[in-house]
Amino acid sequence: MHKFSVDSLFFCYLEAFLEEALSANSSCKNTPKSSSVKRKRLRTVLTTADRILDAPETVDDFYINTLDWGSANLLAVALGSVVYVWNADTSSIKELCRTGFTSQYITAVKWDQSGRLLAVATSDGEIQIWNVEQSKKVRSCQSHSARVACLDWNKTLLASGSRSGEVHIYNTRARNMLVETVKGHKHEVCGLKWSPNGR
Repeated sequence: MHKFSVDSLFFCYLEAFLEEALSANSSCKNTPKSSSVKRKRLRTVLTTADRILDAPETVDDFYINTLDWGSANLLAVALGSVVYVWNADTSSIKELCRTGFTSQYITAVKWDQSGRLLAVATSDGEIQIWNVEQSKKVRSCQSHSARVACLDWNKTLLASGSRSGEVHIYNTRARNMLVETVKGHKHEVCGLKWSPNGR
């Protein structure tokens, strides 16, 4: 049985960032101090977990993205063929959805900016959009020929990257969701992110 720590997931990344920031500050010791330069106070990072959640049936695959924390303080976790949502405010857990076949598993989850909609991708290339508050699937699309490893939202647009090397762009409000296919990768697209300007 796997266990993961909600706070310690990000600890390694924060620790490396803080070490780099501290070494940058130490290299500036020989420079003259200016009264106009204010020294930033570093944030204290906890070294112990605030809470540990059980995570049985975690798929051991580096290339999939089965965990996402939304703006409404909800954590979506895909464990095998099931997506669970943990509410950090109330500590309640609910099962949101499960795949229809035992051979099929969840490969990616991603909250939209509002924290109300959750995109779910499967090992057979299906994309599902869920209204989490209502526990209702509102859209689905089967456009990829292979598993989808990553997702990212840009308002009503959703991008997905697949093992086939393709990136698909969906308009979740359009009748036909798939609006663009980007080809050019030779290997699996296992990470993608919209730029801050939405391009």
